[in-house]
Amino acid sequence: MLSQPDWPIGHLQKSIPIEEEIVCWRVFLDRLSKPDLDFLFQLLDSNEQSRANSFLKDADKYRYIAAHGVLRIFLNEMLGEKGYIIAKNAYGKPYVPQASIQFNLSHSGNMILLAFTNNIPIGVDVEQMRDIDNVDLIVKEYLHPNEVKELSACQLHESDQAFF
Repeated sequence: MLSQPDWPIGHLQKSIPIEEEIVCWRVFLDRLSKPDLDFLFQLLDSNEQSRANSFLKDADKYRYIAAHGVLRIFLNEMLGEKGYIIAKNAYGKPYVPQASIQFNLSHSGNMILLAFTNNIPIGVDVEQMRDIDNVDLIVKEYLHPNEVKELSACQLHESDQAFF
């Protein structure tokens, strides 16, 4: 069972990002047991717990609990406190007011990715590879022209992998 002392706390403290450094962690959902998820759920604030309980599918609920619970473990260690608030900016990106630690998280399928910096905004994204209908429409609508150009240069059999 996962518990606070089971995490490599000394290693986490060494992982506090210094200037111009990015620290990334990945977590695999299938490596967490039900007791692990119960422990992580208890780390969430009441709003996060309500959000977790609002998911209709257990897989979505467990992914949310794991991502946000593990984020809480890292922030507890990096900030040295537990009474902080995680706010969201106008675009929905999470941050801790009055903290120099910047972070972001993403999850898809079995993987959760977390990234941390010190005083440098950061964003991460992880996507499970899968078949996507209308990928050309998505590419034209959402990607930067340079990214569109790079994808166009790929061989047909490489384009799906390059997209992800």
